[in-house]
Amino acid sequence: MIVELFDDTSYTPGSDNKSVYELYHFTDRYQNPYGTPHGVRLFKGDLEVNSCLLIGSGGTTVHPTSAILNGDSLSVCCGDSVFSLELPSLKLSWQTQVDIAACFQIYSIGGGYVIHGEVNVSMLNSQGDIIWSFSGYDIFVSPDGETTFAIHDDHIALVDWEKNKYELDFNGKVIRSVVR
Repeated sequence: MIVELFDDTSYTPGSDNKSVYELYHFTDRYQNPYGTPHGVRLFKGDLEVNSCLLIGSGGTTVHPTSAILNGDSLSVCCGDSVFSLELPSLKLSWQTQVDIAACFQIYSIGGGYVIHGEVNVSMLNSQGDIIWSFSGYDIFVSPDGETTFAIHDDHIALVDWEKNKYELDFNGKVIRSVVR
């Protein structure tokens, strides 16, 4: 089975859309036009066997670390939330608002997921419950393209907008910080 995940920027609720989906999963905070539509399509060979549209509040795009396959589930960062879908049904297992702005990346760590958000870095368990969350002095994005999030063997390294640096253990505790 092939899973295709893509930005469906042409989707507009209530209109005659180019793309039609079997299922639609929205956050309860979704407000057009500020939602992030991500399409999911499943294929067996060239035949599409299922599809769904995810819409989260806030803006994100699909890229190699915005989703993760874990056995018979697909977890996707979409806007301010993470959606977990059963495969191949694409039924929603859970959806969790993880950040107040945007969830950029998801990584599988120790039976759960570490989420790189704009405001928070968080750990979810496999049921989508937030185990811990960490915020710095500013957002975890960079105005000059500097790497702001990295997972190492024994810690998570973060840099915020103001160039403050943090190292967290995998329990969300600060090991070291350098605040400017």
